[in-house]
Amino acid sequence: MNAEEPPTEFERRVQQALRASSDSLDGALRSKLTQARHAALDGASRRARPWLLRGWHALVPAGAAAAVLLAVLYVRQPGPVSPGSDLEMLADADVYAMNSDAEQEPDYEFYEWAAAGGDAGAGSGT
Repeated sequence: MNAEEPPTEFERRVQQALRASSDSLDGALRSKLTQARHAALDGASRRARPWLLRGWHALVPAGAAAAVLLAVLYVRQPGPVSPGSDLEMLADADVYAMNSDAEQEPDYEFYEWAAAGGDAGAGSGT
C-alpha cells in the first residue's frame, strides 16, 4: 500500500481486526508489548553499527597489537650482507643466467676463422 493509493478492501478489514484486537488488551499488557518493541528496536540498531563505532575500547587491543608488530619488525631488521653470502651468490647466478640466455646461438664466424687456420697471421707482428 502506497501513501497515494487508497487501501484495498482486504487491507481495511485487516486494519480493523488489528485495532479491535489491540483495543481488547488491557493497559498493562499493551505497555509491556510497547516496551518490548522499543527494546528490540534499540538492540537491532546497536547490532547494525560497525564494530569500529561501538566504542573506543574496541580499538585499544588493535592499537596494542600494531605497536607490538612494529616493535618486532624494528628489532628484527636485517644486518649488513657479508661477502660470499647467499645474496651475492644469487646476484652472480642472475648475471650468469642473463649471459647464457644471450649466447644460445653458436658463433659461426669463430668456426670459420678456426677452420681457416686460426692464428696464421697473428705472429707477423702487425
